[in-house]
Parts: sequence; C-alpha cells; structure tokens
Amino acid sequence: MWILSLLKPDSQAPTHANEQAEDLLPASVPYSRDSVCLSPIELMRFSRAYPSFRIANGQSLFREGAWGNSMYLLIDGRAEVSAHEHLVEVLLPGTLIGEASLLTPGPRPVTVTARTSCEFIEITEQAFYAIIRDTPEFAAFVMRVFAKRLQSAALYPDALPADTFPSAITRTGI
Repeated sequence: MWILSLLKPDSQAPTHANEQAEDLLPASVPYSRDSVCLSPIELMRFSRAYPSFRIANGQSLFREGAWGNSMYLLIDGRAEVSAHEHLVEVLLPGTLIGEASLLTPGPRPVTVTARTSCEFIEITEQAFYAIIRDTPEFAAFVMRVFAKRLQSAALYPDALPADTFPSAITRTGI
C-alpha cells in the first residue's frame, strides 16, 4: 500500500499546486487551498506503474457530452475544465478528472482542454479495482475528489450551468 499521505486528513496537499491554481482562476471560479490532489511522490509511483499519454496545448482530453467510463490523472501540465464553455476548474499535476464517468459511465458533464502540453494516465474500471484492491484507501480519495466537486457545485451554483449535473443532484441541492 503506497498511497498514504493523500489519505490522511491532516496531511498537507501539495501547496505549490494549490497556490498556482488559485492564482490562475478568475474570481468567479470557486477554488480552495484544500483541493484534493496527489502528492509528487504518489504521482511518481503512478507514473511508474501505469502507461501515460500526452496531449498538446489546446487539445481536448474529452468533450462535454462524449460518453465516458474512465477517469484520468494529470501527471504533468495544466488543463482547464469547462461546462457549456464556462471555466469551472483548473487542473494541475496530481488532480483526478472524470471520476463521475468511472463510477457511473455515461455522457461527460464537462470538457477538459490542455492549456499546456499535458501528460495523463487513464484509469479504467479494471485499473481502478486493481488499485483499490492493493490500496483500499484510494477509493476514499476518489470519493473525496467527487464530494469536493459536488460541494463546489452546491456552494457556487452560478459557477456551473444548471444542467451540468443530473436533475436528481440539482433537486437535492448537492
């Protein structure tokens, strides 16, 4: 079990990435210093264990509405997440994206576009189960990422268009 520091509630997230993201976001986009991301050590371990791929600046990782069933880990670079052409999040190394589609395959609610050359690892359902079999705490990490995004959508409803999430979620106020 090698993913430990990211799972301890009192552990520090990589502050350099958090501070960079805060500086990059317009004031209208919610961001908090306690964003959930993997440390450089965990990134290095993932890079050694799983194949990665690169996308060029301006290229989309995936587009809103495209069917998906996997999530991605940003290893290197910076990418932007948008919904209906509105910026909603900036991704920096150590950030997961697409966890909703891994957990519930279907149309992606957002578009992810590289703003620098980016390196990603795709985490399929099969890889996800292998990871959590070896490191059960990783499941809790993914749930925290998902919960943070839902909290942001609830706390900052104007940051995302109303139909970004399924109606059952918006009706409950999450």
